[in-house]
Amino acid sequence: MIFIFLSLFIPLIWGARFTGKHFNDDYLSKDTNNVVKGLFIAFVFMSHIQGYIQQSGYGYDFIGDGMYLIFRAFMGQLVVAMFLFYSGYGIMESYKRKGQAYVATMPRKRLATTLVNFDIAVIIFMLLNLALGITMSGRQCVLALTGWDSVGNSNWYIFVILICYLISYICFQIIRNSNIYIGVWTYLLLSVVTYVLLVRYKQSWWYDTFFCFTAGILFSLFKQKIEQLMDKHYWALLIICVLLFAITKYLPYNVYGLRANMNAIFFALTVVLMTRKITLKSNILCWMGTMLFPLYIYQRIPMTAFYHIDNGGFVLSHTVLYIIVCAIITVAIGYLYKFISVSFK
Repeated sequence: MIFIFLSLFIPLIWGARFTGKHFNDDYLSKDTNNVVKGLFIAFVFMSHIQGYIQQSGYGYDFIGDGMYLIFRAFMGQLVVAMFLFYSGYGIMESYKRKGQAYVATMPRKRLATTLVNFDIAVIIFMLLNLALGITMSGRQCVLALTGWDSVGNSNWYIFVILICYLISYICFQIIRNSNIYIGVWTYLLLSVVTYVLLVRYKQSWWYDTFFCFTAGILFSLFKQKIEQLMDKHYWALLIICVLLFAITKYLPYNVYGLRANMNAIFFALTVVLMTRKITLKSNILCWMGTMLFPLYIYQRIPMTAFYHIDNGGFVLSHTVLYIIVCAIITVAIGYLYKFISVSFK
């Protein structure tokens, strides 16, 4: 598994260039963000498929398998930290450019489009379950359409991002008759309330990267001041972020997931600082980042379908082939996504 995993870095390293004494002005451009997201959606794919491989009874007898498991355990939920950070950053940047004209489109383009396309995927998973004989309750199916429950699909991230969109929309509406800082404080208040509810009712992975979205919003809001600080004290800031990431990674206490959130934020800031000095170019990873939604939502379809061949026997006997076939089908679904997606303009 380690060789398949390491191959993901080839397109990243191939197109990476160190800027030397200069800074990369495109460090938060759409292309750069999509390259980073493309790499991490590949990490998510490997993380998800490893669950099916483990369930099949695979022994992890090779040294490379153990090395991958160490990396997977180290990363944990950090694989989605950049998705949330870039989403928060992107929403605030769009608001700064377009103002209330952007806010008016959010219910359609952000909320409705995301939810409807998610529900299409959920229905496809329901049909797959029926074909495979996997039982589902009526309550489970209804709640799955909201993201609160699952019928075998990935759901928590979509639920959280929809809530973040909704909170952002409410706060942008408040800004209409007030100022941006009152809107930000309202956003923080609503985020804390949502966080408490997630802690109360859901597992840790629902909330242990939650505030990365908030960090992205605040980064955008104070971007000019942050860049001035980076230009003057870049290496000091990078070292501080790395140290704080390491400290928060191994602190013994994680009360209500707050340590994990701090760790995810420092991880995201470290990645952002690195892209300030390293330009990233990769058509493959950029496309994967652009297709983040379908690659994330639909990757479990081939994983589930092929796992049920001989009740995991195919996965156990042909592990590498299973990974490759699932990857090819997932990419194919990404290309077909535009034909099954819905867009509210």
